[in-house]
Amino acid sequence: MKTAVKVSTRYIGLFGCATLLGACVTTTAPTTTLETITDGLKSTSNAVTNVVSSTTPDSKKSAFVTDRYDAIRFEAAKGEGENIDSLATLLGENDRGDFAQWMKANYTPLFANLKEPKELLARIERRRHIDG
Repeated sequence: MKTAVKVSTRYIGLFGCATLLGACVTTTAPTTTLETITDGLKSTSNAVTNVVSSTTPDSKKSAFVTDRYDAIRFEAAKGEGENIDSLATLLGENDRGDFAQWMKANYTPLFANLKEPKELLARIERRRHIDG
């Protein structure tokens, strides 16, 4: 008989928890709260759009190289890759494949003792003028 009571108590406890959780799940936010959240998201999106559109091309290049530096370095060693392709596009290179192969051929002077990823842009510019 004790076992039956324990099982029943256990089920009653589970039912009570499920009822409480159900009440939490079925409670919905008022429409005005959802509208406020939506308005906030639109405002944030507009702010990001304004920052991106007002960013200079040089700062976009610098941000890209800083964010993707490890991938750029890896792909430069291979002489191919989507990050090298994107960098070539940002730099206005006409032939992305040629640029990727050039980075592979110039890997050491481009990446040796590089202190900050954004310095890579200056090294590329200097080497391209020497080679070009």
